[in-house]
Amino acid sequence: MNNKSILLVSSLTLVLGIGAGYLMFGNDKASKVSVEEAPQPLFYRNPMNPDVTSPVPAKDSMGMDYIPVYADKKQSSEVNEILFYRNPMNPSVTSPVPAKDSMGMDYVPVYADNEASKVAGTVKIDPVVVQNIGVRTAIAKLTSISRTIRAVGRVDFDEERMSRLHPKVEGWIEEIRVDKTGQAVAKDDILLCLYSP
Repeated sequence: MNNKSILLVSSLTLVLGIGAGYLMFGNDKASKVSVEEAPQPLFYRNPMNPDVTSPVPAKDSMGMDYIPVYADKKQSSEVNEILFYRNPMNPSVTSPVPAKDSMGMDYVPVYADNEASKVAGTVKIDPVVVQNIGVRTAIAKLTSISRTIRAVGRVDFDEERMSRLHPKVEGWIEEIRVDKTGQAVAKDDILLCLYSP
């Protein structure tokens, strides 16, 4: 055999030996770590109806696999202290213990890190949502809110201020004193002179 063949066979043997060693010893450690770190699902939820759950993996009536629901690490690690309970219909009414209002609704807990608990009526919106909807803020000041609007319109008579006169006798008009459209007429003005035989 020449030098090139020997070099090729030895490098191929070395690569196969490293691969076999990894499969036998290295892969075992990786599987142990991944098994320990894999979170266990709390329950399984129907993908089409989230109210339907199962403690074991299942399929719904359409053959879809239930979705596993895992414990949220952030929620389990952060234990918030409840400061007090607030009436959901009247935020000014609070209670130090869980209670129900007159309509049977449970009071809502207010937590220590909840910024909305600082001032009644405060609304907190996630900064990502604020950016997505394009919220702009400005300092409150007293200004005139006016805008010139140019539009097409039609001027017409105020029908509530118009009246029609219908004489109950036969005859004809001898003299008319209000003879222009839109002429102002006051109370007790003589509009016309009527001759009735």
